[in-house]
Amino acid sequence: MFQSKAEAQNHIIKLKASDFKWLIEEYKKQQEIQKNKTDNQTFDQFADNFLKELLNRVNEAKKILTT
Repeated sequence: MFQSKAEAQNHIIKLKASDFKWLIEEYKKQQEIQKNKTDNQTFDQFADNFLKELLNRVNEAKKILTT
């Protein structure tokens, strides 16, 4: 159990709220672009989608670089 906890801690990224100022700015930009639409996303939804897309791009780049 201790080994799996230590292994899990090796894969944790610790971030502060200030690390996400850029994400908040992106959310504000998105809100301005879509202010006339009725299906506005919450910040949490936007962050989930934005970060998922970012991680997908990083993983794709990793595949390209390792082959």
